[in-house]
Amino acid sequence: MTGPVPPLRALGRGLSARCPRCGRGRLFHGWHKLNERCAVCGLVFERQPGDTWFFMYMTTAGLTGVLVVTMFLIRPRAVWLGQLGIAVAALMLIVLSLPFRKGLAVAVNYLLERSG
Repeated sequence: MTGPVPPLRALGRGLSARCPRCGRGRLFHGWHKLNERCAVCGLVFERQPGDTWFFMYMTTAGLTGVLVVTMFLIRPRAVWLGQLGIAVAALMLIVLSLPFRKGLAVAVNYLLERSG
């Protein structure tokens, strides 16, 4: 490592589930279970439990807001069809994006700790 990692590179590494500092270590073992530290450079991904909680909470709230607005804008032919559509969309948006949002949260936390 020759110097500080540019913020966009660190965020991109987090989005691709790699260590925000070195870009080589994996963030997760399994689908979304966060490793304790980077196997390559030793960076501790979450120094205190809950370091990434606020970011995850806010992104989940934002995605839920998108779903609520969608419910107001789209009128299905049958209520049950709309309910099914929203349930599927919620699973796809919130659950399937979880590892990407968690990777971003780790990268944001890394950048905040580095600057402070």
